Amino acid sequence: MSKSFVKDSFQATINSADASSATQVKAKTANKRICITTLVCSVGSAMNVKFQDDAGTPAVVIQPIYLAANGGFVATWDKENPLIVAENQDLDIVASTSGNVSIHVKGFLV
Repeated sequence: MSKSFVKDSFQATINSADASSATQVKAKTANKRICITTLVCSVGSAMNVKFQDDAGTPAVVIQPIYLAANGGFVATWDKENPLIVAENQDLDIVASTSGNVSIHVKGFLV
């Protein structure tokens, strides 16, 4: 692992009882892109969740994933091919309904 990867790595976690409108998971860093290597999502109620940036017209980075009550998913990408959020954008979650969601992301900035 290079020093730049360690220096610019991050972990972000949120818990929300209502992410039915765009809810920030990882804040933007000026002039950087968020590169995600691990994303963990769990929900308390049946719902679908999608992940997007926070642009005026958001770009969806993960289309809706349909989850059962008390369900979840884990996704991983290698550091050579991470899930990338556009420069100067947050990573947000949007759920189809209110209910408990918990998100954990790991990655790095470039």
